[in-house]
Amino acid sequence: MESLRMQLQRVEERSEERSAEVERLRSEAVELLADMAGCRRKEAELLEFTQKLTDKNVTLQVSKYSSSLIDSLGFGLLKHV
Repeated sequence: MESLRMQLQRVEERSEERSAEVERLRSEAVELLADMAGCRRKEAELLEFTQKLTDKNVTLQVSKYSSSLIDSLGFGLLKHV
């Protein structure tokens, strides 16, 4: 009878340990999900910044090309005058 009580006590202790481990893992999973959400937000912000930077770069390149084209056309017209 005493050995059965000891076995029951060991089983209950292991069960409590496992329950505590499950709770710890659940808590860790919640933290990881929050971290992932933060990373996704940051990724979206960086993507938006990159898109704006690309758009600005294209605008500047077009402006520079247009300016160069106008200058070269202007010189061509001046040569014929």
